[in-house]
Amino acid sequence: MRWCWSMAVVVMAGLCLTEGRARAEAPGVLVPSPRVEGPAPGPLLEALDAGIRGGLADAGVEVAAASEGCTDATCMAAEVLAGHARAYVTTEVRVTGSDYALVVDILDGSGASRAHQEGTCEICSFEEVAASMRELVAKAAGELGPPAASSGTLRVNSDPAGATVTLDGVAVGTTPYEGEVDPGTHAVELTLDGRQPAQQRIDVLGGGTSVVDLPLARRSGLAPRTTELVGWVAIGVGVAALAGGITMLVLDENPVRSNCSGTHVDADGDCEFRYDTLGGGVGLTVTGVVVAGGGAGLVVYSRKRQGPRGAAEVAVGPGGLRARF
Repeated sequence: MRWCWSMAVVVMAGLCLTEGRARAEAPGVLVPSPRVEGPAPGPLLEALDAGIRGGLADAGVEVAAASEGCTDATCMAAEVLAGHARAYVTTEVRVTGSDYALVVDILDGSGASRAHQEGTCEICSFEEVAASMRELVAKAAGELGPPAASSGTLRVNSDPAGATVTLDGVAVGTTPYEGEVDPGTHAVELTLDGRQPAQQRIDVLGGGTSVVDLPLARRSGLAPRTTELVGWVAIGVGVAALAGGITMLVLDENPVRSNCSGTHVDADGDCEFRYDTLGGGVGLTVTGVVVAGGGAGLVVYSRKRQGPRGAAEVAVGPGGLRARF
């Protein structure tokens, strides 16, 4: 029955651990009473408890407070799994007359050993046993190392929202953004079409929440994508004007066939009425070249502002429009 209860505690606590993996490792360790095989008078237990706590203090390891009523190893394992402590310390003492065999284990929530020490104290008083226990506990606790660093929470907001959040050079999402980050100083950059980029360095503390709130000023002029759209419209208008101008140049001095009969034809067969479209054709052709060329310039300029997307080449000439991307 005791085994079933222990397994249930470990399984349930393991489920809780999965949910809280991003949480910091608690700094302290739990200390159940030592287990003694043989005579265990009160003064011996008090001396051993003092030795255990003294050894932890010597190693710079904090003693965590267990929940009320939690005194045995099974309960403390569940406490560790729940994140209330980083480990728990078990100690065993086998008493044979004035000789003592000492075992120290520091265990994680699953019962796996993180540090282990054994020793003996022969023909010893209670104070000498406590001193030996203190030394063993200090050695074992020294193997633990510092507790795992706590992660912090970073929240990033922008006005307007929807900006791309780049954290230490890596795009991580859009505003409003919230995520777990390592403690320390981080570089945050926000970018949004039509807005000036904004940057800020922020210090994040373990277990704390740091907030970045940045307004994004409007860019001067049109946004890159809007500029590109205007460029393409201008190219279309310019090409249409160019085509019209060329057509008018071709028509110039040609007879008006619909009105070229009877008295409107001379003896040589020449029509009286001819198209006079030279001026308009020249004007439209020049306008088409200028407008299409300006549009091509806007497209190339906007592509450069938007960043690398492959080479773009747009050219307009008498033969028409040539584009390559």
